[in-house]
Amino acid sequence: MTERYKLIRFYEPAFNYWELFDLNKDPQELKSVYGTAEYAGVQKELETELARLRKELKVPDPDPPETAIKRPAAQKK
Repeated sequence: MTERYKLIRFYEPAFNYWELFDLNKDPQELKSVYGTAEYAGVQKELETELARLRKELKVPDPDPPETAIKRPAAQKK
């Protein structure tokens, strides 16, 4: 995250996707611009920084199963 951009990665077993928000144009984070040509450079830069930080902080890839959010059986789809 920067002052202007916010990159989010969801990677639970049931889903794996990214969102990118331009907080200047969309402060309420209603429309992700992830995957759009206009934001390709920003997206690459933020993904590279995330990878660097994960390596520096020794975060395993993929995250260990014990870190996954546990949902009650009734909520699973």
